[in-house]
Amino acid sequence: MPCHNKKSFFDEIPQRAETPKFESRIKYELGVIGAGQMGYAIIKGAVSSKAIGTYEIITSDPNSEMHEELNKMGIQNINDNVNVISKSKLVVLSVKPQTLPHLKKELASMGGDQTVISVMAGVSLTHLSEMCGSANVIRIMLNTACLRGKGVVCISSNPNVSQEILDMVEDLFRPMSQVLEHVPESYMDGITAVAGSGIAFVYQFVEALSDGGVHAGLPRKLSNQIAAQTVLGGADMALNSGKHVGQLKDEVASPGGTTIAGIRETEKHGLRSAIIEAVIAAAEKSKGN
Repeated sequence: MPCHNKKSFFDEIPQRAETPKFESRIKYELGVIGAGQMGYAIIKGAVSSKAIGTYEIITSDPNSEMHEELNKMGIQNINDNVNVISKSKLVVLSVKPQTLPHLKKELASMGGDQTVISVMAGVSLTHLSEMCGSANVIRIMLNTACLRGKGVVCISSNPNVSQEILDMVEDLFRPMSQVLEHVPESYMDGITAVAGSGIAFVYQFVEALSDGGVHAGLPRKLSNQIAAQTVLGGADMALNSGKHVGQLKDEVASPGGTTIAGIRETEKHGLRSAIIEAVIAAAEKSKGN
């Protein structure tokens, strides 16, 4: 994982006035096509970390609710893909893969001084490179925990992308993540399933754990709090104890106790198998996009 205390690429950008006069066709540091959950997480992370000023960001998204939210942040949403793509140094594609063909004309005109950052599942670097003119092309997979600065961010790029550009992208995404890794593109479908989709499986588990607590007589609010913190604490132990998760489980399950009785039921009803199959299904879906 990259060092977190190095000087940011964005620290090197000369400070501009709030109403700058641009001479270049590139007017914005960051342009986002599709400001849904992932696009919004990227925007919020960039603004919260002060990596990029709000006046240096432009978005295109038809969602009226998101338009209002972006306006509150002081970010211009023009709902004009042509201008966002042509005038931004970094262009984030945060749309559904089936929408990509509709951007073909706009993307084809991109220049070598621009970089495309795709967060679309299953769209390869080769395919993006064929569509995006002479722009640098990078794939990112992240999850919605980036909204809280607790996310997973994995980066894959074409070999010709310079270290300077990779540093710039790292500096943009670092404040949003607890895990930031460069990975081979062949890992992306698995990462999509485990990180991108997997966080929804975690929410399902927390909800089910809380429901069980309510059935056992706990008030809903307390049960929700205990369930979520139990998952958070367990994740911290898995990351930082140095022990295999199987060992951690065994340490809780004393002979003839409550935990082993519960584990017997999770095994009987196929909890582990269900999660494995969910990850496989999500990865296969990512490959099929």
